[in-house]
Amino acid sequence: MNRKIKRVSAAEVARASGYSEAAISNFVRDGILTRSKDGKLDLVASLEAIRNHEAARQQDGKRGEHAELRRQYLAKRVELLQIAIDKERGRLHDVEECCRSLSEIRAVESRVLHGVADRVSMQFPEVAIKIKEAINKEIDEVLASLKDGTAYQCRFICPHCGKDVDELLAESVNDATIQGKQG
Repeated sequence: MNRKIKRVSAAEVARASGYSEAAISNFVRDGILTRSKDGKLDLVASLEAIRNHEAARQQDGKRGEHAELRRQYLAKRVELLQIAIDKERGRLHDVEECCRSLSEIRAVESRVLHGVADRVSMQFPEVAIKIKEAINKEIDEVLASLKDGTAYQCRFICPHCGKDVDELLAESVNDATIQGKQG
């Protein structure tokens, strides 16, 4: 599979990998990472190289008082690097963005369904208001039952964590508000 090479600075590799910029510089100096002619690094190739390096360090056979803890630590670092690689390759996606998209889809569906009431009521001008009100009431009931899960065994929940999408969006807004006040 072809992928677009994303060339980035050492700082961006550090941010994506969870390592310090100094560690990234050491990886470059030690030949683990390779810069292009313009001094940039291929992000995915760099993450893979770091992951492979750390995986090899897990198997170095060192013994001692903290050897097992070190292996566990490196195993977790390798796991986190794999997640970063998968995210960069588009195999993973942001949960908050997914929930936001689900919420937006729900809002569009609501607008589309309520638009039906307008179109139908226009066909019967003598009773347009009553038809529109009746259709909108029915649509609101269907949407409410979809949202709370009482109809069609379907709920607006995140496929990742099982939480209600509105709840997750409220949490992310609160988190952003708190972070904004701290920054």
